[in-house]
Amino acid sequence: MTDTKNKDLFVSEIKAFLDPADIISETEKLEYYANDLFYFDGNMPPTIVLKPKKHKEIEAIIKIANGCQRPVYICGGGMSYTNAYSPTKPDSIMLDLKNLNTIHEINAQNRYIVVDAGCTWKQVAEALLTHNMAVEFPAPLSGSHSTVGGALSQGVPGEMQGVLGIEVVMGSGQTLKTGAWAAKVNPQPFYRSYGPDTTGLFIGDNGIFGIKTKIALHLKKKLKGSAYGSFDFHSYEALASTMIALSPYDFMVRRTGLDPYETRNIAKVGLADSINLVLKNIKIDESIPKKLKTTKEILHHGVKFLEKANWTLHIKTEGLSDTSAEEAMSIVRKIALTNGSELPAILPKARDLMGFSIRKFLGKEGERWVATSGLFPIDQSVTVATCVQEFFASRQSDMDQHNVQHSYITNFSSYYFLCEPCFYWNDKLEPIHIEHLQSPEAKKFSNFNENKSTRLFVKGLREELRRLFQDLGSVHVQIGTFYKFQNAMDPASIELLTALKTITDNKGIINPGKLDNIKPKNLVK
Repeated sequence: MTDTKNKDLFVSEIKAFLDPADIISETEKLEYYANDLFYFDGNMPPTIVLKPKKHKEIEAIIKIANGCQRPVYICGGGMSYTNAYSPTKPDSIMLDLKNLNTIHEINAQNRYIVVDAGCTWKQVAEALLTHNMAVEFPAPLSGSHSTVGGALSQGVPGEMQGVLGIEVVMGSGQTLKTGAWAAKVNPQPFYRSYGPDTTGLFIGDNGIFGIKTKIALHLKKKLKGSAYGSFDFHSYEALASTMIALSPYDFMVRRTGLDPYETRNIAKVGLADSINLVLKNIKIDESIPKKLKTTKEILHHGVKFLEKANWTLHIKTEGLSDTSAEEAMSIVRKIALTNGSELPAILPKARDLMGFSIRKFLGKEGERWVATSGLFPIDQSVTVATCVQEFFASRQSDMDQHNVQHSYITNFSSYYFLCEPCFYWNDKLEPIHIEHLQSPEAKKFSNFNENKSTRLFVKGLREELRRLFQDLGSVHVQIGTFYKFQNAMDPASIELLTALKTITDNKGIINPGKLDNIKPKNLVK
């Protein structure tokens, strides 16, 4: 049978159970999926895009794809910048899971929620409002668009122990569930580690072990108390050393470091509307000035003080009451003021009010953006801060020539330090950017000229930074095809992942090439 007949047969079988509106074959619409927020060599558009709404539809699609050995790629919110979902194989099928977005159960007593993989984090948060509950770990800032399944597949910095169970369709079309959810009697996803931690095998896998269809997340009661703090430091090293000093304390629920560029621009893009809302509410809510440690000067000058800020740290603490949260913040304040000075805490409060936003995926004037991140042991924070600044200083002349701006976003926990340099440059925007902008900006930014030379420069600079991070011993989330996972890991670990890929997808049809091209054993040359 010819390839054309195979394709026609595939489409006819799909049409038997999938709504025609959920089958996309127009060339222009297929091109949308050929790249994520950055450019990667060797990508190509899929041959067809399918948008299933139900688990059984995904099972049927995979069984058909398995029979004709067609590669299947998986897209959630599409906010990747490490080539996590775009096809690298010809004749591929793209599963866009945004329509798989039902919230199936909220079990407040046993403290879990069961959602489809295509649900956004914003959907989950809104569904839990009436229960005064939240998921165990912070959702991504892009949670208005990014999906639960996407975050689990790509990984997020920090623990994901709050994931209790996952339902997965494997390459054969067979479905499995993990943890207590897989029990024969009374299968409820209330407990994760029933036997070996099979749930963990499908977190950070870039989707290569199967297609996540449902996910169970642990819930916690929201605490009533909150406090906010912002601090200014003269150098990245001073900020990093403060993060080390703060790392033993676990009462901080949000902790973000910004370089001067990000500090001075974040009020103009991303948080602008929320900052204005904070300033408005200061006048009518007596508790806000106390929480922000602010003054009448802020009402008069707004956020102009940020224009003189340097390396800043923004913290939120929670407690049973505002008093207990403020007690925790007093510990933060004492440590931070050793090397820094205090600022009005407008930004962390604005971040709370904003909830979710993807506007930071471009610069203020529509500049292209891409990040490159590395996670390091917390005790290496200062060393990493120094090395990465030396890296950029040595390349500043070339960056100036190409009009490339860089910035830093930094985060930390009790055990890791996250360094995430970001690049901004002038270039043509892609449909994925325009689609997610509000109409005034979409119109303003839609006719930028292509800038291939600078794009190639940024691509090369980003690869150099990746090598620096690897030489410093970094690990990564969102591996995709960008981070060189196989080179970084012990061969025995790669053998285990290869064996698992062989079991779950022995024909290698699910997200081939991702997770740095982990393949089933029979396809390894």
